[in-house]
Amino acid sequence: MLGLLLAAILLFASCVAIERNNPDDPGSPNYIEPSSSSVKVSSSSKPSSSSSIQTGIIEGDSVEYKGEIYKTVIIGGKTWMARNLNYKASGSSRCYNDQDNNCKTYGRLYDWNTAMTACSDGWRLPSGEDWNALIKFLNPSCSDYNDCNKAGTKLKATTGWDAASGIPPGTNIFGFTALPGGALYSDGNFDDLGECGNWWSSAEQSKNNAYGLFMCSFNEFVKWEYVGKSILFYSVRCVKD
Repeated sequence: MLGLLLAAILLFASCVAIERNNPDDPGSPNYIEPSSSSVKVSSSSKPSSSSSIQTGIIEGDSVEYKGEIYKTVIIGGKTWMARNLNYKASGSSRCYNDQDNNCKTYGRLYDWNTAMTACSDGWRLPSGEDWNALIKFLNPSCSDYNDCNKAGTKLKATTGWDAASGIPPGTNIFGFTALPGGALYSDGNFDDLGECGNWWSSAEQSKNNAYGLFMCSFNEFVKWEYVGKSILFYSVRCVKD
């Protein structure tokens, strides 16, 4: 009996010695500190670097609205329709020079009140914040509601704009495909087709005025302005809710 007890004690001591000599055991004299490359990171850990920068066109799902198909693109995390809206809202939307072919190319022109409700369900007229985020994504040095150089060139379609000396053509780098659809102005005349494109935002400057932005062929800017809600007709570009 005594012999069995001594054997058990020796076996226990041997196992303890083996365990304490385990190089993975912090209490062992033979413990090996893991290198930084072998340390596991939990799945909840966040990367220290910022997200990757978009370098090209990211297409979203196409949208059918009032019998027309609109391609979409994702720019800086927001989904935009890739062309101007061409929904015939009764009484408050016009084709440039009242010619249907211009609507097919450039979309329709709307007064502000109609523009506010013209986009399909799940989409909206872009707010000032939407437009500012897009512009600053294109040129981070720009600030809210201020003219932004180079942003226009990146949004413009590669063709369809009047040529201007010393001004590079549009690059359409992210697929926004801005075209110079002109506007219907307060004097009742259409103007600027081929030269400038004008777009509404939902941001109001006053009871009678709202903010719009425009691009022209003779510079590389996106420019802001506030104009009369009911006396000007501009293009509409919808953004996803």
